[in-house]
Amino acid sequence: MNDEVEIIVSNSSVETLGLVSFGHQELRIPVDNQDLIGDTYSLALRLIRYIRGSASKIVPGETVRQGMWVINFELDGGVLVASEYDPVSKKFVAGATRALTCLKAQNTICQICCSKFNPPHLDQLIVITDGVENGAGFRGIRYEAPSHMSGWWLLSEEYKGTQSRKETLCVKDLLSIRPDVMPFLALDTHRGFVHPFSWQEQD
Repeated sequence: MNDEVEIIVSNSSVETLGLVSFGHQELRIPVDNQDLIGDTYSLALRLIRYIRGSASKIVPGETVRQGMWVINFELDGGVLVASEYDPVSKKFVAGATRALTCLKAQNTICQICCSKFNPPHLDQLIVITDGVENGAGFRGIRYEAPSHMSGWWLLSEEYKGTQSRKETLCVKDLLSIRPDVMPFLALDTHRGFVHPFSWQEQD
């Protein structure tokens, strides 16, 4: 319960009841992993507090950022239903499973490494070297960077210095070929990791 707004929990979704009394459409957040129902409840609670606290409205087609991921709300039968970006199909699909899985995994890694939680945006750029796109192990280092860049460089063993080939791509495109990278990308600048995982702090 959040004042006069209830959160209704089922096996496959979380839904608000009472937002309509405040001139806002109800929200439904589908999720296909029951282990994430608690996280889905927390997301609904954050959204209710945002709507009630700032007198703001989430309108059809609006996106809400949750850590690195983006959730979109579209109207369906009078209810705003959450969907999220799928890096494989490159479309929005119903639910918030990826967003909540990503948020949970990245927070866990940041806590383990005693790092500030600093997720990049999906449309920011990341630098990779030969081998990373083919599944090779690599060393990740995050530098200070301009706003269009994430700051991440992923360097495979094939990297031999400035003469080696480098490729720049969006974070969301990297995740379509290397989803295993996702948990580490919220580590703060001047942090790094080796994948398979060990963590290190950069000088």
